[in-house]
Amino acid sequence: MEIVLKAAAAHGVGEPRVRAMRDADRSLRVFMRRHAGDRRSFEAMLAKGGRDDRIESEERKALYRSGSAIWGVRARAQTLTLALRPSEHDPDSIDVLQLGGMFGFERLRDDVPWIIRRLTNKTDSGSPETSFRREPLDPQGAIGDGLPLVPRFCSGEMPEIRQFTAPDGTVYDELAPSAVGKNGAVTFVTGELYRSAIPLHWSESNTEGRYKLTVRTPVEAVMFDLLVHKDLAHFGEPQMRVLGLLEDRPATGPGDAGAGSMLYEPEPARRLGTAPVMQTPRLGGYPGMVSEALAMSRWGSLDEYRGYRAELEYPPAPSCVMMVVPPS
Repeated sequence: MEIVLKAAAAHGVGEPRVRAMRDADRSLRVFMRRHAGDRRSFEAMLAKGGRDDRIESEERKALYRSGSAIWGVRARAQTLTLALRPSEHDPDSIDVLQLGGMFGFERLRDDVPWIIRRLTNKTDSGSPETSFRREPLDPQGAIGDGLPLVPRFCSGEMPEIRQFTAPDGTVYDELAPSAVGKNGAVTFVTGELYRSAIPLHWSESNTEGRYKLTVRTPVEAVMFDLLVHKDLAHFGEPQMRVLGLLEDRPATGPGDAGAGSMLYEPEPARRLGTAPVMQTPRLGGYPGMVSEALAMSRWGSLDEYRGYRAELEYPPAPSCVMMVVPPS
């Protein structure tokens, strides 16, 4: 501001006006220090009236870099693909194909174990749902009862994977410490079939479908695709929500979006079309990977599904990218 005022005075702006501007700027700075501490915090307090996408993107990127340095891990991309179709064995349920991956996962320190999956399934009330059956997409890749890897989609030398179960029934898969840097980078993809996992019909206790991708690793981007079979015509258009998980807030009842405060206003998920176009510049082989997963599970081709995508660059961690599906 001082540079501007001196330039203005040099070009003939009168001293009273320059002094008034300097006093106004000083008053603004005092006001910001009193109420926010610094200018950027003041801007964040005002952001409720409208976000600056450029500034927000820069800050998420800075958070990614800082988080990588502090936690000692990072990844190029985290993906989740869910395909839903009526159950083959239960006329009142839906089967789910899950394909999830971490691409270009690397460590900045060699002493860091890292949890890469937490598996749980809950009802609207928050109680554990245990009636569904789990099957690995590729039985040859499953590690005991643990992580259902799909070896043909993985790369790099996979470190030891350890598994443990929490008192609430949540199953954790953890990568043991291993090599650092690009030479130790790995890509791991898991695939699993959940039989009779979701009720087919809407009810008072099943008011909407909520499907979550949880971000706890510093990543450059997340991509969450939802494929809905043509026979699920009563499924409406999904909405994308991004929730913060820093508070570890519990769900409070039916219809609650669940643990987390809303970070961004909900918006429609991006339509990929019927016979969805799965291409992405982030992952060159991704469309073929999804098609092959459908073929491995004998779930038909992409022509039988409509697709939706939720995507975010440099997502804050921890957070949850959620697809919320209402009745049609």
